[in-house]
Amino acid sequence: MIGVLAATQTAITPGAAQLASQMAFYLGTAALIGIGTALALGAGQRRLRRPVTVAWVIAATGATMIATDAYSTFSLPLTRFLTTTLGQAAAARILGLVIAYAGTIAIAQRRNGTWLVLSGGVLAAAAHATGGHANSSPVPAVAILMQSAHIVGVGVWLGGLGAILLATRGAPDGTRAALIARFSRIAGVTIVLVAATGVVRAVDMVGTSVGALTETTYGRFVLFKAELLIALAAFGAHNRYVEVPRAHRILRGLRRAAAAELALGIIILGATSMLRGTEPAKTAYAQIVAARAAASGAVVTTRPLPIGVTAYEAAYPDGASVQAYLDPEAPGVNELHLTFFDPDGTELAMRELRTEVGGIETPAADIERLTPGHFSIRIDLGLGQHELEVGAIARGGRRFAFSFPLQID
Repeated sequence: MIGVLAATQTAITPGAAQLASQMAFYLGTAALIGIGTALALGAGQRRLRRPVTVAWVIAATGATMIATDAYSTFSLPLTRFLTTTLGQAAAARILGLVIAYAGTIAIAQRRNGTWLVLSGGVLAAAAHATGGHANSSPVPAVAILMQSAHIVGVGVWLGGLGAILLATRGAPDGTRAALIARFSRIAGVTIVLVAATGVVRAVDMVGTSVGALTETTYGRFVLFKAELLIALAAFGAHNRYVEVPRAHRILRGLRRAAAAELALGIIILGATSMLRGTEPAKTAYAQIVAARAAASGAVVTTRPLPIGVTAYEAAYPDGASVQAYLDPEAPGVNELHLTFFDPDGTELAMRELRTEVGGIETPAADIERLTPGHFSIRIDLGLGQHELEVGAIARGGRRFAFSFPLQID
């Protein structure tokens, strides 16, 4: 809903136990994917046997805590819980970790478990995406794919970096330098993947409103995470273009920069854990907009026009107003005209406009600015009543929020 007005948000944020479980799962899964990546690139198993076991234990602990928490919220028999989205995500998460466990055992027994660890970690990460915000996206299949690729990319990049550091301990030589160079090429690709999928998911959860980004808990976490990713990319670029070329001679600089990169990565995983349990910015900002609208005291009235359509007006106590009408006000494609006026009756130049019809946001491509305060919005309406919700910001900073019940007969 778009209505607006008390500039406060009731934030839904995860508790300590939920945050710990998410963090453990992300850390453990990223490490499993990273170790699998390092092994696939030719890292020796000897120095990664213990780390892969520790990573599996951390991931399994997080997955168990997440599954237990989800199960306790439903109060359903186990068989029915497994038919829910969260239940199926929990089952798939556990299946992935069972596969990774088989790889961990193989590595402990000095057999090749690389692909079991890697594929199990990837499956667990993809399963985790199905049980989160991505599942409520307008196009869940695409959102889940993007979220899965994002988590796996972080695992390859940061988990792989940690694994490579462990696998290349000791004095620099040609073998270590070759392994580092191979990983650096893979990391360059995954940085782009993480950035691209992150942007897609942020737009899906935040939308295109600046207010949703700056005035909600979710939006501020997205900004914080983006800043950290930029810093991480800077460290990665330094490693690739400065440290990797001299890795056959000296590794001290690479290790220091990589350690800083990993520290930032852990903070990013913490921010990601917070996002998992925080109300998406679109929803939270709609509540802010609704509260502001209620506080504004706007009075909505309708009256027939001589041309045979209905005029709508949202009048504010100080004299400001918004006028609207539909053309042709018939089933099918209509043009909704919105014009904003200041208290003196002068057309008011607007900076931002957002509309929803029936809870669906109007695409920006369907909104045309005719004059600074007059917009034509293309909407497709069927018979019956449709709730139009409007949120707008004038160039001077004034906010408007209201709703019209559009009737099509």
